[in-house]
Amino acid sequence: MGKFSIVIVSLLFWFLDYPISVGILRGVYGVDSTPQLLLFGVIDYLVEAIATLIMYGVARTVKLHLLRRVNVDAKFQGLTRNKERQIG
Repeated sequence: MGKFSIVIVSLLFWFLDYPISVGILRGVYGVDSTPQLLLFGVIDYLVEAIATLIMYGVARTVKLHLLRRVNVDAKFQGLTRNKERQIG
């Protein structure tokens, strides 16, 4: 996943999250000030972008570990087949 994809995914999360957050700010806390809502929107997007980067990093790490395990298993199976051929 490239940088462009990370930005798109974080924007998607933000578009889903921000209207709910603004509704809570207006309804529960009574915040009607546009500058405060814009500031909250910027902070909220930064949090979503950081969360997306963290999820991407975790997914990449898990993928690397799984690929290493598959390669190790394949090498082990290849070694056992060679030993069976030598014995047999």
